[in-house]
Amino acid sequence: MGKVRYTTKFVYTLSIVFLLVIISIISLKFWLLYSIYPFLILIFYSWYYVYSENMDIVLERTIDKRRFIEGETATVNIKLSTNGKKLLKIWERYNENLKIFLGYIENEKTFKYKINVERDIYIFQDIIADIKDPFSLFYKRKEFKTMDYILGLPKIEDIRLKMNVKGYKVVSGAFPSPKMGGGIEFHAIRDYVPGDPFKVINWKSTARFGKLMSNEYESEKKVDFIIVLDTIIEGKKALDYGVRAAVSVLFYALKTGIPFGVLVCSDVGYYLRPDYGRTHFFKAVDFLCKTEAKKRVNIAGQVDNYGRRFFPPRAKVIFISPMIDDRALEAVKVLRGYRYKVLVITPSVFSIEFMEMERTKENELAYKILELNRKNILTELKRYADVVNWRAEIPLRAALEDTL
Repeated sequence: MGKVRYTTKFVYTLSIVFLLVIISIISLKFWLLYSIYPFLILIFYSWYYVYSENMDIVLERTIDKRRFIEGETATVNIKLSTNGKKLLKIWERYNENLKIFLGYIENEKTFKYKINVERDIYIFQDIIADIKDPFSLFYKRKEFKTMDYILGLPKIEDIRLKMNVKGYKVVSGAFPSPKMGGGIEFHAIRDYVPGDPFKVINWKSTARFGKLMSNEYESEKKVDFIIVLDTIIEGKKALDYGVRAAVSVLFYALKTGIPFGVLVCSDVGYYLRPDYGRTHFFKAVDFLCKTEAKKRVNIAGQVDNYGRRFFPPRAKVIFISPMIDDRALEAVKVLRGYRYKVLVITPSVFSIEFMEMERTKENELAYKILELNRKNILTELKRYADVVNWRAEIPLRAALEDTL
């Protein structure tokens, strides 16, 4: 049956009843007691209405899909099935948001709501269903243990990096590359092409298919990409640009078959070792979706620690930072000290903020002063790395093509 609980409205109603009783006693006007009968009848009716209802409710939450690109709209459906007609109040909570649905439900009904997805992880908690009386004095509650999530993925741009990624990796043990070529690890079987070496002919497949078939092997001629993301950015929107750049580089590495790893420099460092393939790509994207902006980051110390201990030799480092002070510059110097080739992609935080500000002379002057200071840092940075200054009003691909 469930426990019958009372609402604050019941407390107010009961307070009125006690107030009428006190007034009638003090004033010796006992005929006022007759006025409490409607309230008592109302309270009894509401209590019995809720008490007699059964909690035979079936609830199901459905979501279109689990992953959305930021800017898309996710539709969440809550399907309710009941036995008979009931007045229900549904509480749906995700992250710091609360959705409330109220209405009469007969047999079956579906509630829908939409979420404008941002780069984040949306965790849906338990759903609460309350059976209420028409006057909202009493209710019975039932909780449904349902856990769901939506992953807001950053926008991905199809970019091209004009970087030399050829070279032999220095690793311990076998480390296959997903690109076909003159390696020793088996990759696939294909039709024989005139000019193929005699040793690559697969005689078993040739006998089976009735034509010459050749083995394809994996190349070992590409080194790793390491994406270093600086989270010392004030504001989530500014960090979103950095994450978009990181994911776009990961997508480029996925297409070209380059193993890639990720280092997120936050209050503590988070490192994902280099690997390749779609599974590793989505793992890295999920890794980046959880990133939050921080105001104090010891980025040079973290880069020194992970670069010295974990970065593969001869890796190509893509360093993504707003470059608003000298701390990120010191981190690039550390990487160059370990002889890594570095490409810096620096989203212009000030251009992002300026796009949303009112265009006044004071704002324009402040923007020019901040950009001038940042330009001095970038000039010093170009002594140690290739620099791509990404302004918010242009796509990342255009910024890369203009610079590289």
